[in-house]
Amino acid sequence: MLAAYDGALPHPRSSTAVQDATGHFVAPGEAQEGLYRFNALGYRGPDLDLSAPLKVFVAGCSYTFGQGVPFEQTWPSLLTRALAERRGIPAGRASLQNFSQIGTSNEYITRTIIRQCERVRPDLAIIAFTHRERTEYLAPSVTRNIGLWDLDGDEARAAPALHHFDLFDSPSSSLELLKSMLLVQAAMKRRRIPYLILWMNRTGLDQPPVSEHPPLQRLRAMIDPARLTSRHLLEPGVHVDSNRDDRHPGPLSHANLAPLLLDALDQPASAATPAPPPSPPARRRVLVLGDFPSFAPDASDCPDGICRCREMAARHRLGEAIVERPLADQASNDRIARTLLEACHREPPDFVFLGFSARHGRELLHDGALVDLGLEARPPPGLARLTEAYRRMITDELEAANALRNILLAQDFLEARRIPYQLSIPPALRWRNMSASGTHPVLQTYAALVDATALCRRQPRDEGPVVPPPDDPSRRGPLESTRQLIARLRQRLGRSRSEDPNIYPIW
Repeated sequence: MLAAYDGALPHPRSSTAVQDATGHFVAPGEAQEGLYRFNALGYRGPDLDLSAPLKVFVAGCSYTFGQGVPFEQTWPSLLTRALAERRGIPAGRASLQNFSQIGTSNEYITRTIIRQCERVRPDLAIIAFTHRERTEYLAPSVTRNIGLWDLDGDEARAAPALHHFDLFDSPSSSLELLKSMLLVQAAMKRRRIPYLILWMNRTGLDQPPVSEHPPLQRLRAMIDPARLTSRHLLEPGVHVDSNRDDRHPGPLSHANLAPLLLDALDQPASAATPAPPPSPPARRRVLVLGDFPSFAPDASDCPDGICRCREMAARHRLGEAIVERPLADQASNDRIARTLLEACHREPPDFVFLGFSARHGRELLHDGALVDLGLEARPPPGLARLTEAYRRMITDELEAANALRNILLAQDFLEARRIPYQLSIPPALRWRNMSASGTHPVLQTYAALVDATALCRRQPRDEGPVVPPPDDPSRRGPLESTRQLIARLRQRLGRSRSEDPNIYPIW
C-alpha cells in the first residue's frame, strides 16, 4: 500500500476541509462548502484503487494540488480522464493519486514520488517541480517549508530562511533542482515507470543561470529531453484566469494545460541504457569516489574480518583494473554524487566503489565556481561569510537528509545504467538505524529507499568533528548581522522579482 502523507503542512485524513487565513486546512463552517477532500492517507482526492487499469501518480506544489480549484477541474484530473478515454478505459476506472502539497519544496516532491512508486507501480508518474528557491527545513520534531514568505516573519522564525537565501542564489538553487530532476529520472528508469517531468516556472533550463555555468550545463545535458516538457501552468496563453483567492491559476488555466501535457506524453522516450559491454581484463576501469582507501581494502577495516569489497573485486575480476580516483580527500557528499554522474555519463566504468562521508558539508556555486562549504575549520576569507551562514542554518537532520539524497541519487543512477557498485556509508546513516524510534520521519522515508544489499560492511575512517572558527571580537553582533542580512536579501531578491519570474509568491 501507499505511504501516508509526511509533509510540512498538516493534511486532514478522510475528511473535507477549507483553508483559513493562515493557509491551514480546517473543517468547513455552516456557510462554507468543503473545497478539499482528503483521502485516508492525507492526500487530496479519492483513495487508491489497486485494481484500476490506469493508475496515475502526480506530485508537485500548489499548482499541481489545485489550490482554489475543484478537484475534478485540476489539470491532473483532466489529464487522467483524457488518458483513460484514449485507452478506452471508463473514467471511473482510472485512479489518480495527487501527492502534492501547497507551498512545498522540490525535496518533498522528489522523495514522495519515489517513495510511492517504490510501494505501488503506477502506469504513469508526473513530477511537477516547483520554484527552485524553496527548501524543506528539518530539525528535531520539525518539518517546515521555507520560501520567500518567511522574510516577512519575525526574526526567530525567519532565521533559517535568511541563511538559506544567503547561501542559495539562483545558480546554486538551479544546481539542487537539476540534481532532483536527475534523481527522479534515475528512480523512474530503474523501476521502468513511464514518467514526465515539468517545471512550474516561466523560464527554461536552457537559459541563465543554467546556460552560464558549465557544471550546470553538464547536469542539464543528462536529463532525457523526451521526458522533460517545457509546458507549465504559468506560461502565457495557459495562465488565463485565477482561482477563488485570485492568486493562483483557475479552472480555465488547468483546462488549457491538460491537453498540452497529453501531447508531451506522445513524445517517444529515449532508449533504455544498455549494459556496458565487457572490456578486456587489462582495460577494466574502476572508479573510486569518497572514503574508500582502495577497491580491495584490508579485511581488518571490516567487522568480523568480512570484506565485501574484496569479494566484489574478485567476483568482477578487477585485480588488473585501472583505478581512477578523480576526487581529493574530504569532498562533500554533494561533490561525490555529482562527480559520479559526470564521470559515468562520459564513459561508464566497469565498477564503482563509493564511500560517502559523515562530515557536514554542502557544495554550491560561488562566483561561477563549485565550492564545498563546512569542511574546513578555517575557511578561506572569501568563503568565511557563506560558511558561517551554512553553519547557522544546518541541523543534523538537514545534513542527514542531504547525505541520504546523494546516496539515493548515486544508487538509482548506477542501477538505471546497470553499472555494478559497492556503497560505504557512515554508521549514523546505516539504513537499519534510521527506522529507530525518535528518528525524524523524513529521514526514515529516505533511509527506507536505500538498498541494503549494496552496503559495504567496512567502517569509514573517523574524520572527527568540524572545528568551528575561533571567536573574533571584531565580528558584528548577531542582531546587527541579521538586520544587514535582511537588507541585503531584500535588495537582491527585489531585483530577482523583476529579473527572474521564477520567484512566484504562493500566498
